[in-house]
Order: sequence, then structure tokens, then C-alpha cells
Amino acid sequence: CSYTVCSHPGDHTVFYQSWKNGGVYKVNGTYNPVTGKYSDKLLFSLSNFLNASDGVKENFIVHPSGKYMYILGQDIHAILRSNYNEQTKEFEYPTVICGQPSTSGYAEGTGSAARFSKKMTDGNFVENPEYVKEGKEDQYDFYIVDSYNDCLRKVTPEGVTSLVAGRANINKDGYTYGYVDGDPIREARFWTPECVAYDPDAETFYIGEWSNHAIRYITTE
Repeated sequence: CSYTVCSHPGDHTVFYQSWKNGGVYKVNGTYNPVTGKYSDKLLFSLSNFLNASDGVKENFIVHPSGKYMYILGQDIHAILRSNYNEQTKEFEYPTVICGQPSTSGYAEGTGSAARFSKKMTDGNFVENPEYVKEGKEDQYDFYIVDSYNDCLRKVTPEGVTSLVAGRANINKDGYTYGYVDGDPIREARFWTPECVAYDPDAETFYIGEWSNHAIRYITTE
């Protein structure tokens, strides 16, 4: 059972995952000199990041440079970074870029100080013009929909997490979810956002919501 597949943007090597132990596989990664055929290769599993589960629904989101990918998954509660080895053409065992595996919650912060909900499976790398001006090596922020926290969040290349939209006016009724348009931080509310896309020409985010049965957008005015 597999939930995601990706192709490296440079050499087009294909990778996918399995539910069991969160295995990450390389297509045609092992050559058999006897048969002259290739078989898929298990690169690593995510069992060390799981708590009381034998598998995980993962998503691979490859950085535009191809130098690494982020791994997201239900019940992981963190964003994992797997670097790409250009010699072997394989992704390597991941490290935590932010969040705390198997610890649910909501908190902004750097690295392990941040907290995420148990369900977050989609995000986008978005080029930051300020990083381009500064000449930074990594010029992309990562935007992720944190489903059970009902919000869109941003993660910098250094692993600093901040709120972009959603969860407004919690003190009024004690809830984070709802359907409210308006200012992303002061007014907007989502209800179980599950996917996000970004249009760089229009500088617009599109967010798909499970519980609101809607596609919403965020744009700069």
C-alpha cells in the first residue's frame, strides 16, 4: 500500500513509499547481475518516528533544487528532511527540521520547539524574494497546511515556524476552526485544510478544506 510517489527534478529517479514501517523505496534501485534485471530498493524506514503504529501515510515534497525533500506524514507530528546523494542518486535517512515526532500540539518556534497536529500531509516550497536579494543559498520557504490545527503555517530554511493564516479570535469562543474570510491572522478561520497550491505569477495560495467542502484563496493586495 503506497500513498505517495515523486521524481527527482534533476535526474528523474523515482521514489515511493510503503505503509509498512513507512518504508522509502527507490524504483529499480538494485541490479541483479545474474538475472540482468533491476528491483526496487528499500532505502530506509520511518519506524523510529512512529508511535504505536506499524505504518504511515507519507508525502514526499522535493525541494526545487533537488538537494533534499521534506517528508510529511499522519501521526509523525514533525517535518522530516531527507538529503539527496547525487553520487548514489538516493535520498538519505531523514532528520527532524521542526516539530517533535509523536508529540501533538500547537506552538510556533524554531526546530523542536514547534508543535504540529497529528495530521499534516501537504505543503509547497515558495521562493522568497528577500532571500534572493540577500543571495541566500536556500531561497525557499515551506508552506504547510496543519489540518487539525486548522491553519496554514510557514517554515523557513532554518526551521523557524510561524502562523500564516487561520485560528483567528480563539479567545472569543475557544475554537480554532470555522469558516471566516478576512485578514489571514486577525479574522480568517479554516476547518481541516488538507492541501495547498501556490501560483507564483498571481502570488496566490489556494487551500482545499475537508470539513468546509471548499477551496479558499489567500492573495496579497
